[in-house]
Amino acid sequence: MYNGEWHDMEVRSDEIFIKGESEPRVIQLYRTVHGPIIAQIDTDNDGQVDIAYSKKTSCYDSYISAVPAYTELMLAQLQKNFSNLESCLNQI
Repeated sequence: MYNGEWHDMEVRSDEIFIKGESEPRVIQLYRTVHGPIIAQIDTDNDGQVDIAYSKKTSCYDSYISAVPAYTELMLAQLQKNFSNLESCLNQI
């Protein structure tokens, strides 16, 4: 629900390659007005998703410009590993 109204999720298909598999898998990616869906839960085990959690992102319209920041965040293990922590965090 957003501004008192229900909105449909955006859905797009994408192919991902899995190591050891010869064919790519097709996955569905969902997004709401609040951000991308990061978890889906079937609360009553009927095979239907009852709850979906989304993650608000400040860079939705400019994901490409945030790729270097996300890459640095994923690769760093300690704060001292960041080459430019403040700049990195400001892009996300």
